[in-house]
Amino acid sequence: MGSEIDESFPHTCSVLAAASSTSAEDGRPSLSWSSGATTTTGIACRLSEVSMQTRAELASGAIQADHEMWLAWGDAPSSLRAATAERLHRIINVLRRADNTSVDAGPFDVRHAANVGGADEILKLYLMRVA
Repeated sequence: MGSEIDESFPHTCSVLAAASSTSAEDGRPSLSWSSGATTTTGIACRLSEVSMQTRAELASGAIQADHEMWLAWGDAPSSLRAATAERLHRIINVLRRADNTSVDAGPFDVRHAANVGGADEILKLYLMRVA
């Protein structure tokens, strides 16, 4: 089983969940990616760039993404599997599992999260690099 995981998910990443608070000035919610944010590290994943064709297809559905990520459903933090994942999560520090070398430090905003096949086995994320 270990070699199957290595082949399917050759990387690890950290998932950063933003802290949410309400602004005292205008009452609108605001997100903090540092103070109060939580990080889950060492999640097995696969990161790849999205092809130009896929980017165009996603854009027609109002999703802008330049990378995609695959994770085992059960390894992903429960908040990443929730409906609000798109607003509250970033992916950082993608490493190669074999030798822990950096693949991409990110950060990437999660733009869309999908339960592939609906069987709670694979979580697919569409990501956009934070400028």
